[in-house]
Amino acid sequence: NDADGNKLSWVPINGYSGTFDGAGKEIKLNKSYKTLGTGTVSGYCGLFSMVDGATIKDLTLTGEETICNENNSNYFGGFVGFAGDSSSSTKETKFINCVNKRKLTVSGNVGHIGGFVGYFQKNDYNSLTFENCINLGEIYVSDVSTEPYVAGFTTGATSYRNCINAGNVTGASYLYNDANAASGTVAGFDASDSANFEDCINLGDISVNSCIAEDGGTSSTEKVYGFSSIESDNFPTFTNCIDA
Repeated sequence: NDADGNKLSWVPINGYSGTFDGAGKEIKLNKSYKTLGTGTVSGYCGLFSMVDGATIKDLTLTGEETICNENNSNYFGGFVGFAGDSSSSTKETKFINCVNKRKLTVSGNVGHIGGFVGYFQKNDYNSLTFENCINLGEIYVSDVSTEPYVAGFTTGATSYRNCINAGNVTGASYLYNDANAASGTVAGFDASDSANFEDCINLGDISVNSCIAEDGGTSSTEKVYGFSSIESDNFPTFTNCIDA
């Protein structure tokens, strides 16, 4: 049967590296967080707090996650807060036939937010791939005190194949008191810049809220992309993709 996590005192699953087979079922999970831990597992929010080398398949998530974080930047995702590690072992984290319908509403000291994974720590040995996955969840970020990286799927994935983002993604710019604008990234799929996309579609509206600084200024430097950032020499690749 489908599961209702709201009836449980849900604690995100930590350090998962196995195969989580949702068998086509749906999990509903509503959570609200405030004043999260700093740079710790308690600051990684999702169905899973951390995964490394995991396979998550045939699963749909619904519900809402509301976060007002008052500590240092953390990682927030519909499925996973943080994926990957800094080791030299070869590990592949995979999402197959998954759907995210969770709405994420985030404010405060924000780091990385993704409909599927908040942040993927990429190195030369690991990878994060999505196949036949759909993000329908809305992401809304406001009243931030750091530059956020916000994406319909994640930041830093290796590849996307036959995936759709149909969720609206609204990031927020932040202007420091000295009028030097912070510059995060808002993207339909990936807030990083080196993924490979094949047969993917973005249908979501991607936009930015400008936050007003104490000196009265506003920021307009947030980078907004339908698919992925293109900020470095590691440009993403696209095959049969549509940004509608």
